[in-house]
Amino acid sequence: MSEEIIDTVIVHYGAHTPVGIDAVESISSCRAGLTRLTIYPEYEDKNWKPVTVGSIGYIPDTLDYSVRFIDICWPALEEALNPFEKKLKKPLKIPVLIGMPEPRPGLPDSMDSLLLDSVKKLGRIKDLNLEVQFIPKGHSSGLLALHQAKEMIENQVFDYVMIGGVDSYLDNDTLTWLEESGRLMCSYNENGFIPGEAAAFCLLASQKTIENTDISGKARVVQTSCTEEKNTLASKQLCLGAALTQAIQTCLAGLKDGELVDQVFCGLNGEDYPSREWGYSSLRLRKKLDQNHTLNTGTGSWGDVGAATGPLSICHAVHSGEWGYADGPLTLLFTSSLGTDRAATLLNITINQERKKKWRK
Repeated sequence: MSEEIIDTVIVHYGAHTPVGIDAVESISSCRAGLTRLTIYPEYEDKNWKPVTVGSIGYIPDTLDYSVRFIDICWPALEEALNPFEKKLKKPLKIPVLIGMPEPRPGLPDSMDSLLLDSVKKLGRIKDLNLEVQFIPKGHSSGLLALHQAKEMIENQVFDYVMIGGVDSYLDNDTLTWLEESGRLMCSYNENGFIPGEAAAFCLLASQKTIENTDISGKARVVQTSCTEEKNTLASKQLCLGAALTQAIQTCLAGLKDGELVDQVFCGLNGEDYPSREWGYSSLRLRKKLDQNHTLNTGTGSWGDVGAATGPLSICHAVHSGEWGYADGPLTLLFTSSLGTDRAATLLNITINQERKKKWRK
């Protein structure tokens, strides 16, 4: 007797970025080419020139860093929890796996405890028991959370799991660290990146859990993979994308002959290192990628969003299906942290065919 196949699906999502208070506004603004990149008045580089950042305009620049994370996180998580207001029966417990920045200058020791209290407070307001776990792995933390959540659901440990990520580089100590590391785009360095901030969350469940509800899955999580790269930026060794290639190959291993990835979502930010890493990987993977595949990154609208990159990429991918402009259902997502962690995910997104017809007109 064969084992029951339990599919993990994305039920709902939420995002909060410099170009939108919710997911639809954020992704639609990004797709329209809108940006909220602006001069950051609280910091100047060593040439006494201002730097450009992607900031959420209504949050004061002088706000305490920990409180800033909470203000960024709350709207995205609240949006992702919306299905429990009317359409979904509330479970006894919902794990919330939150991707966080890797250790770096500027992050206060109180960050985790304050954010934990805030998320639990939101849970109490929604009459939900939210069990929070932080994954401080930077850019890859959101897809690492997805990998863990998929295992939880397929092993039937929980009916629902929330994954997400939140980050902001808008702190003087953090910006100083970026500048001294040669990673900040500023008046004398065009090989850096524009610091941003965002939060994004995705509610996951098994297909079986939601099949008798008014909600259908927006995408199926086909495969996830996590690897570690030894030749990191800090190692000063040439990175040939070995770990990233391995992670992506694992995700694509189940594709049938002739099946190709239709579109790719990532957080490439303009730095040489991640661009070269993807360049080496994509050459090895070219037979699995559609020749006309689209490489999607929203950094031109909101800057580099660190630990929010993976979940925000998922939101972007699912939105492309809901609104009918996706190149096709097979969607690859990948992330590379500053440290060793690399992660990839293959989604099969649901495409709204009626809206797709409108885009073709």
